[in-house]
Amino acid sequence: MKVTRYTYDQLIVDDTPWFVSLLFVSGAVVFSGGAMYLLQSGRIWGFPLMLGSFMCLFMLYLFLRRTQLILHRDEGWAALRKKSLTSREEVRFALDYILRAEVEAHHAQGPTWRTVLITEMNGARRRFPLTLYFSNSTSHDRIAHLINEWLAGRMATGSAV
Repeated sequence: MKVTRYTYDQLIVDDTPWFVSLLFVSGAVVFSGGAMYLLQSGRIWGFPLMLGSFMCLFMLYLFLRRTQLILHRDEGWAALRKKSLTSREEVRFALDYILRAEVEAHHAQGPTWRTVLITEMNGARRRFPLTLYFSNSTSHDRIAHLINEWLAGRMATGSAV
């Protein structure tokens, strides 16, 4: 996750999973190349490699998801946009509904985290995760701190942005 715009009027936090996408695409290319080589040589072992290529592309389909949080102070709204290969979703609400940003922890296979927005609408509290997945990245604390500073009307200074 990274902050792509940080002004008094607007805060944009963006998460584009480039590394995961490149990993799955390169896996599909390697498996396809190996499968074509084996199938051209007349070996039947090319078919399981082709299945591996399809699995990489299926995983790309499942996990490729771009997330963007836009907070707009002047117009008083917030938007959480999620876009995948086949769908697009946007949740828009008043900026006043956002209470704070927090870091949510998950400890199933070692400590991992993700940033969530805590909102209160019509007396009900709700959590909006900024990413679908948990990661071991160290940026979650920084992103939550910047969102909270921006919501409080204070601009973070120094190299935090």
